[in-house]
Amino acid sequence: MSSSSRAKAEKGSTTWESQQQPADPSSYSRAILLARYSVNTLAWLIVVVFASFLAVQCDRYLALRQLEAPASHAHSAYDISSNKDELEIALERVSDTYRVDDIITELEALGDTLDGLTPAPIRLDGTDVYPTDSICLREGFGDADVGDWVTSPPATYEFNDGERYRFRATGHLAFARDVRIYMVDTGYDPDVRADLHVVSGAVPYATVDVAAFSNEQNAGAGTLDAFEACTHRLDSAPESLTGDSRWLSGSEYDPLKIDLFRLQHRKQAPSDAAGDNSSPDVRFNVTLTVPEESEELYSLRIGYYNITLHNGVILDELDVQTSGSVHAESGFKTIRLGVRTVGAQGSVTGHYDVMNGDVAIHTDGAPVDARIDAVRTTTKNRKTPTQNINVVATDAKLTVELLLEDQADDCDPAFAPAPNCAWVRPFAFDVRTTSSNHPQRLTILDGSSYSAGTRILARATNAPAKLKLDSSFEGTYALKTGKHALGAGISGEPGVDDPNGWDRQRVFVHGLGNRHVFSGAVGWGSKDAAMHGPSYAEVEIDEGMFTADVDIRPSAKSRYS
Repeated sequence: MSSSSRAKAEKGSTTWESQQQPADPSSYSRAILLARYSVNTLAWLIVVVFASFLAVQCDRYLALRQLEAPASHAHSAYDISSNKDELEIALERVSDTYRVDDIITELEALGDTLDGLTPAPIRLDGTDVYPTDSICLREGFGDADVGDWVTSPPATYEFNDGERYRFRATGHLAFARDVRIYMVDTGYDPDVRADLHVVSGAVPYATVDVAAFSNEQNAGAGTLDAFEACTHRLDSAPESLTGDSRWLSGSEYDPLKIDLFRLQHRKQAPSDAAGDNSSPDVRFNVTLTVPEESEELYSLRIGYYNITLHNGVILDELDVQTSGSVHAESGFKTIRLGVRTVGAQGSVTGHYDVMNGDVAIHTDGAPVDARIDAVRTTTKNRKTPTQNINVVATDAKLTVELLLEDQADDCDPAFAPAPNCAWVRPFAFDVRTTSSNHPQRLTILDGSSYSAGTRILARATNAPAKLKLDSSFEGTYALKTGKHALGAGISGEPGVDDPNGWDRQRVFVHGLGNRHVFSGAVGWGSKDAAMHGPSYAEVEIDEGMFTADVDIRPSAKSRYS
């Protein structure tokens, strides 16, 4: 990737300039690392030398004390515990004389400074890849000669959460033209207040627009001096990684086709941090625009933002790790989806279309309230794997609606399937939901189709759980509860006409039923259809005085439709 390919796209005016970088930025970052490791080695060597010197001085001091002590007390001269006070005094004297504590403090500060000046790495295939070749929005907030930051007249800028700001500055950056994976993060800095909007647009390659909001009027001093907003390239060549390099859930990657946008607090040297080290109150609104028409799909990895995924965006893969919220508008699509949030603000909401790939959503302390439309299609070798959907809400409420559509007809006679195809083919979908301390509700929406069958496992800890099945479900169900649970139950009546218009009725086959287990089967038309149905659903309550329920009546209309 040449440096010229990283020129910024569509500059609005001559004031938008690139930040000049050293001729060899990758060598520059490695030089910083080498200097840091050299200083750390020197620091440890000095500490070892001083420790040896202290040991010699203490030994000499104890020997002198032994010579000065009366003969009757000679036997206790080498008892260090009996001379604890004298030993501490000796150590303090030596330390004060040679300024040992001050030297150690200075070495630690120097090491911290070098660590701070070294950019936070990206972890790829077990290798730390350091960002280089930076193009940054220049520092300042409102200065006429700032360059990339363009200020707006003072006004009232209000966010949806009610926060208001008076001053606004905007900037524009672009990713390289041949990049296929975009990373948007804040480095090691989780304290940046930023919202990210992912949109599609008529652009030849992805661009980033940054808006900074502040109530501080010290524009001349440069409110944005405390922050860096930059795009970077990754400096590792493919041969420096293992031969089977993979990203996220299996896609191959080339580090030289990965670009990073990073928004973070600026690293300060000790001389710069001598004064007031408090960070200004600035809120950022970042818009990532990906091409709406492209021969290849893009992958996106995001960290530490409040994220909104807009209608019309189509990705190959989305991987999110954040302490903020994640929301998808209806019309957002991706082939693979991975979301991991931490904290009470990390809710996952909205409507996600996932095409033929796995889904993994995990929140810790925040609720999940989402609809997922999962589509499974036939692969080239016609050995279509099971599509996995795994949703976890730790210490939070879980509400999920699923529309499952299996377009991979594994037993189509046109492809000469095995005689026992219906039994040996994999499940079309494997759905697992887990929650704790708050109610769980999982709904399979009517309109779902999965002739190959679906396995559904819903588990709740110390909370009730309810599974609502659609009219396509044929197979076995089981409800399990712990020792102190209030029981389990099923809602549904036999004899109900098929809502699809077929001339058949709902049939139930009841199995074991007691306080802790309630099982059976359901199908259309006959008990045989119920008992030999390809699907399996299980609801489990493992703690608490709660109930486990399965509702097998036609599902209600989705809240997201």
